Amino acid sequence: MSKTREKKMAAGHWTATIFIALIVGAIILSPVLEAVGGSIDEIIEDHKARGQLRIYHWWTAGGEREGIDAAFDHFAKQYPNVKVLSAPVSGGAGTNLKQIVKTQVVAGNAPEAFQCHPGYEMYPYYDADLLYPCNDVWGHADLEEKTPKVVQDVCKIGGDYYAVPIGVHRTNVVWYNKAMFKEYGIKPPEDPVTFDDFWGICDELSKKLPKGKYPLALGDRNNWPATHIFETLMAGVSPQTYENFINGKVTPQELEPVLEAFQKYLSYVPPDHRARTWDEACGMVCQGKCAMYIHGDWAKGYFVTNGWEYGVDYGTFPAPGTSDWYGLDADSFVRPKNSVNPKNGIRWQWSYTTQESQMAFNPPKGSVSPYRDVSTDIYDAYSKESAEALYDPHMRLYPSIAHGHGSPEKVVSNLNVIIGDFAQNPTDISGTARGIASRVRRVDHPIAWGIVE
Repeated sequence: MSKTREKKMAAGHWTATIFIALIVGAIILSPVLEAVGGSIDEIIEDHKARGQLRIYHWWTAGGEREGIDAAFDHFAKQYPNVKVLSAPVSGGAGTNLKQIVKTQVVAGNAPEAFQCHPGYEMYPYYDADLLYPCNDVWGHADLEEKTPKVVQDVCKIGGDYYAVPIGVHRTNVVWYNKAMFKEYGIKPPEDPVTFDDFWGICDELSKKLPKGKYPLALGDRNNWPATHIFETLMAGVSPQTYENFINGKVTPQELEPVLEAFQKYLSYVPPDHRARTWDEACGMVCQGKCAMYIHGDWAKGYFVTNGWEYGVDYGTFPAPGTSDWYGLDADSFVRPKNSVNPKNGIRWQWSYTTQESQMAFNPPKGSVSPYRDVSTDIYDAYSKESAEALYDPHMRLYPSIAHGHGSPEKVVSNLNVIIGDFAQNPTDISGTARGIASRVRRVDHPIAWGIVE
């Protein structure tokens, strides 16, 4: 029996509020401190520390790259004698990184830290007893005082923290080219944005755009961007269906309207969408070849890097049906066992929680800080809106499926394949719905989500 199942049986069924309500435990001494010696204060305040800091991450696109480099630069100022070894692995959302890291951790050649979405993405490492808890960093930096409860909860398994967040993204955003809207007489919709509003804009663009230009973009060479759109449409079609999906109870009948919406989305995209990555799809919007794109707000980092200004060159509105929802994608790092210098892993996690590092990392990345003590003055107009939405008590949050929070890894990997196939040949809605529901329902879902009031 896995540790996850043992904890679940001991504590009873976990109860969910907006996100996950898990048992909140006291900050305890981390096993890594017991193993290497020294207090958390001594480790973090040793600015003459030496050795290596090897970090695996998947940030290689424009905006992403600048953000993580800024965080590394800040760490180097705090610990100038530590050799930082950045190990980027291309493939957005960690598609390729996961297998590389698992192999190295099991082989005893783990990096000091690696990027991992909090939530279900942590479970395979946790079940294999390959992660250190991060209660030490959370306690030293007083993160519970600075962080929204929903972000705290998704970083936990049981009563312990296993991830330290570095930034938060909103996933349910429509990005549009303002010049194209103006040229073709398109007015952006007003809140609340409905599917009728959205499809009406797509139809109007289809009639007016010249050959070779399209209403919507998609770049799903890595499959997950198609899954991202599928989950966003699902949240808009029916939040109850979304909740049933992430609890492992969804039915084919519930999924058919979602696939119909996705089929309609696909009718407006370039036929060669499978040849592109997510950032190349953003490039299609920049180049005026596509008018809109449903994607997460790391897309903003891409636009900024390419010289675009929010409100001038591009605009946004919530994905249809999700005006009162916040699709949550939190980026974080975890500390694996079997690393060469575990103390530097602690120093790295603490370093990027500081105001200075947060202010350097989030603006180019396109994310917002999960920490309340970071001034919103650092953000452009869009990110200020995103930060306000994150902290709005009336905003309802749902955990992203495509990005490792809401569903077990086996569900997500199967879904990526099925949705990738459907994106190439979007004809068999009933068969695809049955295939997705079957694979979701046969997997154990230890987290009980309650996102619908």
